Amino acid sequence: MQHMCNKLCRIGLLLVALAILTQVAPAMAATYFVSPAGNDAAAGTSQGTAWKSLAKVANSALRAGDVVQLARGGVWRESLSLPSSGITLTAYGSGNAPVISGANIVSGLYAEAQSAGVTWIGSISTQPAQVFVNGVRGQRVGSAGEVNAARKWHWSNGRLTVFWDSGSAPAVEASLRQTVLNYNGHSNVVVDGLRIERASDTCVNMGVGNSNVLRNSVVADSFIKGVRSSGEAQHNNGRIEDNKIFGCGAEGILLDGRMTGWVVQRNEIYNCAQLHNELVGGHAQQEWSGAIKVWGWIKAGYVGTLTIQDNYIHDIQPQFTAGSVDHKRYVGIWLDELIDPTGRPLIARNRIVNTASRGIFVEKSSNVDVAYNTVERCASIQYCAGIQVEGNYGQGAHDNHVLNNTVYGGYWGIAVKNFEASGLVNNVVRNNIAYGTKAERLYAVDGGDNNGTNGSGNVYEHNSFGPQASGFVRFGSSCSTYASLESLYKRSMRNVEGDPRLVDPANGDLRLKADSPCIDAGGSTFGTKDILGNAIQNGVPDVGAIEYLQGGSTDPVTPDPITPDPVTPKKYKHLVPVRSLLL
Repeated sequence: MQHMCNKLCRIGLLLVALAILTQVAPAMAATYFVSPAGNDAAAGTSQGTAWKSLAKVANSALRAGDVVQLARGGVWRESLSLPSSGITLTAYGSGNAPVISGANIVSGLYAEAQSAGVTWIGSISTQPAQVFVNGVRGQRVGSAGEVNAARKWHWSNGRLTVFWDSGSAPAVEASLRQTVLNYNGHSNVVVDGLRIERASDTCVNMGVGNSNVLRNSVVADSFIKGVRSSGEAQHNNGRIEDNKIFGCGAEGILLDGRMTGWVVQRNEIYNCAQLHNELVGGHAQQEWSGAIKVWGWIKAGYVGTLTIQDNYIHDIQPQFTAGSVDHKRYVGIWLDELIDPTGRPLIARNRIVNTASRGIFVEKSSNVDVAYNTVERCASIQYCAGIQVEGNYGQGAHDNHVLNNTVYGGYWGIAVKNFEASGLVNNVVRNNIAYGTKAERLYAVDGGDNNGTNGSGNVYEHNSFGPQASGFVRFGSSCSTYASLESLYKRSMRNVEGDPRLVDPANGDLRLKADSPCIDAGGSTFGTKDILGNAIQNGVPDVGAIEYLQGGSTDPVTPDPITPDPVTPKKYKHLVPVRSLLL
């Protein structure tokens, strides 16, 4: 009897233990499949039982570790708000990347003849933010009577009028969804290998969350922002990498608020910050924009580290040539109000080409390192620089380091200045080349010239500003010789005088020729590798972003051909694998 009781007790204890384990053990991660040919009533756990809609994903009880795979070649014209943290959203199958679109197809178009040509009329109940005609963003005009040239459009009271002077109706899409992909409030989300496009506001809202990732994806044609992570709540350690981002009305990438530990790397960003008032009417959110913008917010407080490296940014220009080109848009990389961060934000090894405004803009920020970047044909707008450090409207800029960059073309080369501010102190400009500009190659004024009133302690040394010429640099006053520059600086600057001898700067080859005076002419620098990943030779850095190698073995900094819609972004010769500069 006692034996039977002991046996029953052991069985009871075993059952209790199993019950406890069942309650506390985490559920196994699952993989779910979604296909336009699927069925939301199906299980979703295999390709043969795939779900159909993104709404099904949003309304499902997904758990951390679950993977949602979208069928390649599929298109979903709906928005997706991920339901929980820890989800991976990716692709399966073959073909083009899955598309999540903020635009609807406008069907049932009919033609109306006008004196200027043929307009096409469609019915759409809600005013669209933007309209695409045969795949290209159209130009909104103020009345139906102004719809008189290709891709112009107007909407009023449910009637959409589009100009397309052809015997067959164009393919027309209208952006109606504000955000296409949203993971605001969630952490540890990975989005990999998708195409997210044509939002009426933001294509990808990474929102407030920690350790979120966007990689290997295409973000295209957002009316305002391509990718955004924003908020006064902490949102840390995000990664935006290996993406192609283009066609955004304002920023390609906007990070703002309270954050630290972000990495933005190996992205190609182009045709962003491109909309202006003549195209879309006044729109405050499209002011102050660029390819990549990081805004600290004085009230929220940018608190830590940031790395922006190995990106290729180009053609940040207005979509249409009509209208004014404003310096407040069309910036390459823009750091604004990063005030006294606990770490040193880093902008390194980026190639920036053909921005209407500044190539790199460090505004009202401190402790930023700008190292080994090339800036070509940027700052075509008057009073903008390829690389610009500026304090303004009461807030200075201090302890920023501009090291081993090459700037070619544009208006000013490198500018260090204030506008209605003080506190422009202890900035360092060393080992840079600035050449081929329309105006001054160095523009240091209003505190940048160490006038003691609104700036002091700024260091300029081991730079190359090209051959002497009338007004080729300004240090408070205009200078026509290196000697006059040093007399104003009041000590030796150890500049490299004369032509820096670049291989073919007009065509993007910013390497040094064998007879360049910039070889082994640099001072102390940042790290041990240049923009191409070449090691510093002989322990002495060259001046500029590209270290000279014996035998001319350095690859020129030119991109591979751009394809219009890759499944994954192209790689570029200058985009080297991630390496810490702090070696």
